[in-house]
Amino acid sequence: MDARERFKKVVVRNYNRFVGSPNDFSLLDSLVASMNPMAEYLALDRRGYSLGVSGNQRRRDARKIRDDLGLADLQVCRRRTQTCAEG
Repeated sequence: MDARERFKKVVVRNYNRFVGSPNDFSLLDSLVASMNPMAEYLALDRRGYSLGVSGNQRRRDARKIRDDLGLADLQVCRRRTQTCAEG
């Protein structure tokens, strides 16, 4: 599944569920959990899913994508929802 397909099949579906029940924490958690790794998927997609891309390079690419698209706070949100779910 490439980045676009994953976004459509997973993230959009989770978004629509959350919008339908915005007070349901589990739906918010699912939405954030599905959105957070999209920067990595997009980074791999932009590199043609090359097996030669190191983990460090993938993380640098994903960080740049998050910075360029204003998604850096999404990681913070994911960490917080994980902490809330655990506690």
